[in-house]
Amino acid sequence: MHLNTFIHDLIDNTSFRKWVLSDFEVDDDIWSVFIDEHENNQVDINIAIRLVRELEVSKEDVPVFSSDETWSKIQKSIGISDNKPIYTGGTIWKMYFNKVAVAAAFIGFISFLWLMNQSGNLEISSRTDEMLAHQLPDGSRVILNRQSGITYHPEKWQTNREVQLEGEALFEVKKGSKFKVKTSEGEVEVLGTSFNVYSRERQLSVTCYTGKVAVRNASDDVVLLPGQEVFQDQMGNLAMLKKPVPDDKSPWINNLIRFNEAPLYKVIKDLNLYYGEIYTIDAEVANEKFTGILPSDSKLKALENLTWALGLKHKISKEGKYYIYR
Repeated sequence: MHLNTFIHDLIDNTSFRKWVLSDFEVDDDIWSVFIDEHENNQVDINIAIRLVRELEVSKEDVPVFSSDETWSKIQKSIGISDNKPIYTGGTIWKMYFNKVAVAAAFIGFISFLWLMNQSGNLEISSRTDEMLAHQLPDGSRVILNRQSGITYHPEKWQTNREVQLEGEALFEVKKGSKFKVKTSEGEVEVLGTSFNVYSRERQLSVTCYTGKVAVRNASDDVVLLPGQEVFQDQMGNLAMLKKPVPDDKSPWINNLIRFNEAPLYKVIKDLNLYYGEIYTIDAEVANEKFTGILPSDSKLKALENLTWALGLKHKISKEGKYYIYR
C-alpha cells in the first residue's frame, strides 16, 4: 500500500513526529492550528499519527522516513496484509486532539478491527488498551470503550439506523428517523440525543444526557429524560437510579469508572477489563456494594481507593496480582 502525499509529508515532518511522540506537547500551538485548518483531512492525520506511534521512533533520534518501508513494518506489527486493508471510513473527533484530553485518555485512532461480513454488515471493535471514536453514515457519533464493538449495515443506514452493541459506548445521535441500539439484554431507541449504553455479561445500564431515550428488555419498557439512568437488576427488571447522574458525559472518557451500588465482584470484573486479570477477591466480600469513581489509568490507586472505601484489606503478590479480603 502506498501512502498519499499528505500523509507522507506529515510523517516526514520532524516537528509533527515530535508533537505526536511527546503526547501532543511539543509544538502543540502549531499543530492545533494545523488540525483546525485541515478538518477535511482528519482521517489522513489520524493515519499519520498511527504510523508514527507504531514505529516507536525515539524522541531524540528521528530518522529519515521511507513510506513503503514503514508500511511493510506496520503490516508485520499489526498483522495486516494488502488484501485486508485498514478501514478509514470512521473519523476521530477533533476534540480528542486537545492535549489535556490526550493526557487523560489516549484514544486509539485508526487501530480498530474492521470486517465486512457476508450480510454486508460493518463490524468495528476496540482493543483492551484503547477507546475508539467512529462516525456513522449520517454523522452520528459513537465512542467505544475498551473491548467493545458495534455492527451496522452502511448500505441500509438511510432507512434503518440500527446498531448492535457489545460492551460500552457513548452515542451522539443526529436527529432523523428512529435510531436503535440493540444489545443481548435489551434495546435503546431514540430520535436525536446523547446517551451511554453498557452491556456486558448479562448487565445492562443506559444513561441519558440529552433528549429522550426509550429502553426496553424482555420484561420492562422505560423512558429516560436527561440526567436519568436505568439499570437491569438481578431479577431482570429495569430499575431507575435514584440520584440524577452528572451532566459531564461518560466518566470513562476521562479514564474514570463510575459505580452505583455495584457488587464487588462486578467492580473487579470491570477493573480487570482495564488492567488485565490482576484483581481477585475473597468469596466472603464478593457482594459488598460499592458506590464511587475509580481511575482506569492507575491500577494501584484504583486498588487503594476501592479497599479504603469498603474498609477492606489487600495484598500484592510478587507477580503483581492484587488480592482483596476483609
